[in-house]
Amino acid sequence: MKITYQPRLAGDVHLDRKHLEAFIGVEFEELPESIRKDVEESVKRKLDTIKTILENPRRIELIAEDIAKHFKENIDGRFKAMVVAPSRRACVLYKRELDRHLPPEYSEIVMTYTPRDEEIIRAYDEELMDKYHGRNHHEIKNLVLERFRDPDRNPRILIVTDMLLTGFDAPILQTMYLDKPLKEHRLLQAVARTNRPYRDVKEAGLIIDYIGVMGAELRRAFELYSKEEYEGAVYDMESMKREYEELLRETLRIFSDLEWDGMDIEVLSDAVELITSDEELEKKFTENYRELRRLFELLSDQPFIRHGLKDYRWLTVIYTYYQRVVSRKPSVEAETERYYQKTLKYIHRTTEFREIESKLPVIEFDSDYFENLRKVRDIRDKAALTVYTLNSYVLRNGTRNPIYESVAEKVERLLEQWREKTMDYEELYREGAAIIREIWKEERRMKELGLDEKEFAVLMTLRGRGIPEDKLKEYAVALTEEVDGNIFPGWTSQESVKRNVMRIIRVFLLRNLPKDAPKRRQIADEAQEDLMKIFERYQ
Repeated sequence: MKITYQPRLAGDVHLDRKHLEAFIGVEFEELPESIRKDVEESVKRKLDTIKTILENPRRIELIAEDIAKHFKENIDGRFKAMVVAPSRRACVLYKRELDRHLPPEYSEIVMTYTPRDEEIIRAYDEELMDKYHGRNHHEIKNLVLERFRDPDRNPRILIVTDMLLTGFDAPILQTMYLDKPLKEHRLLQAVARTNRPYRDVKEAGLIIDYIGVMGAELRRAFELYSKEEYEGAVYDMESMKREYEELLRETLRIFSDLEWDGMDIEVLSDAVELITSDEELEKKFTENYRELRRLFELLSDQPFIRHGLKDYRWLTVIYTYYQRVVSRKPSVEAETERYYQKTLKYIHRTTEFREIESKLPVIEFDSDYFENLRKVRDIRDKAALTVYTLNSYVLRNGTRNPIYESVAEKVERLLEQWREKTMDYEELYREGAAIIREIWKEERRMKELGLDEKEFAVLMTLRGRGIPEDKLKEYAVALTEEVDGNIFPGWTSQESVKRNVMRIIRVFLLRNLPKDAPKRRQIADEAQEDLMKIFERYQ
């Protein structure tokens, strides 16, 4: 993938060019043996000066705050990152400062430790040993890297100085916060850690340059290779912006003959008919949009993006509609089908079957359910009918209907007790009947309130979290309307839109949850996660 870079050298985080050149001169590994010792001694006299700049706690404090802010706003939830610190001491300083702005589990140091380490490193090493319960450094490193490669686990940021700058391969790594002067092949190898393709959603690797090394030094590094090998490999943000704007204009020109002032079905049908009338035009539109989407995700934090947001959203709706009604094999659907078949084979291979219940009468799950059930004389048959009927309706309706979803765990537990014979039939029947009455009660409540399934799902999620009962409907409708006003078909594939929805939900919860509620922030965290799932499900 391409590598983009953004210098961030304002104010106190700027490194003087003279000191930069002196530090680069420290890398004397290729010097002849006959002069290396003399060079080492002279460099050491300079090194103290360099360390006072690069390891200055105030400087690291400023950069760490900037890293945390950039990571939270642009990277978190999508990719992972690496901080390249100037020394092992600086690694510890960065860890301490990042922990002030991000959860401690977000970051982890990967470096070597020796018996001669200074106090700050030894103290951190002791903490590390306690945290990982006495594992040795090699085991800890392997465990950290394994978790880093997993998108669902922490750490999300690795802090390094020498380790992992060459040969380390983690496609989810997208951003490098560079605070160490590197030169030639080491620089090239280091920045290349960020440009491995990842799930077709990574447009480029991103280098945030705090040391002013990326310009001349990277060009010098590329001079070691042929022009063909590096042409177009590194882009700055301005060139990415121009590429996005040109591609947006070019894609909009495809529909220049269409009149549109909204997203109604007639306009979408006309747009799809237009692009499918010409095979080359169809190919151009789909390729343009996919590239546009990757660029949008990369640049979504840039202020200029807002100016063309309406046009981008319109193209997104066209693409989503095209995928649904025309494309025979969209990539998402193809992958879903492939993994579904793999999962199905696994389930088939591992599922154990008990004796089939083939003699039970058929009873509909309606208002006459209990009346008809009374006609069944055998208590075992009554219990079985109740359990199986409930399970059938939850399986059919649970993923879309919030009422059935709310009782799914109870039904699963009841079914397990039936299978394991851990509850007598009379008790199974009574518990099953209670769940059925609960379902009917909630169905009546949803109808009386005049809510649709999505609004009622939001209400049920807010219930029990300290909000007064008489406010639940008002809040559920208000939140649903606010979120619906900020989304569009296909929005769940747009990370920037998902982040905005998360923000809307968060602000809503903190505004309306009782101020004196115990564990208020924890309740908000859990509710935010549950509500996000609802809006994604009902897109």
